[in-house]
Amino acid sequence: MLSYDLMSRSTRHSREDNLYEPVRRALQQRFERYGTCELHVTARGLSNRVKEFLDDASLYYARVEKTLPDLMGNFTPTPNTKLPYFIRGGLIVAEVKPGPPKLRHILQAKMYLEVFDSWNAFLICDTDTPPELDRFLKKRSSLLSTHAGYSALHIGVFDLSSNNFIKWHPRDPFSKE
Repeated sequence: MLSYDLMSRSTRHSREDNLYEPVRRALQQRFERYGTCELHVTARGLSNRVKEFLDDASLYYARVEKTLPDLMGNFTPTPNTKLPYFIRGGLIVAEVKPGPPKLRHILQAKMYLEVFDSWNAFLICDTDTPPELDRFLKKRSSLLSTHAGYSALHIGVFDLSSNNFIKWHPRDPFSKE
């Protein structure tokens, strides 16, 4: 089998496309433990429903830059429900990548976190983070949060065979511990 770096661009896109719907369902199920979640695949464009979740600045960015996260949606917590520390009501953005996460993927997902002013941001990959990236992120932990410090980017490892998340970096954002 070819290494990830040697795969053709169309093969990577095909692998990425195959991840969108399973990751969308799994993320939506995680959020629905705590309220109502509506999550959509937006890699190819924004539906009118997703546009309802966005403010004017976000809509402007999407129209002018013509780049979007792979998944977007909205989460409304059930009243009086104790949420995990890293989960908030509001906009969700997620970038999905086949293979291991790379620094450029983290920066792309963080850009979406900041540009769309999201509370809940994710980079989901189907391969674990390389040890070098783990060490790098320990030294540069600010890459996973915003300057305002009110939201964070979470990196998840998704197993397509089980349709479930098998690891989170730096921690499981849905855990109440």
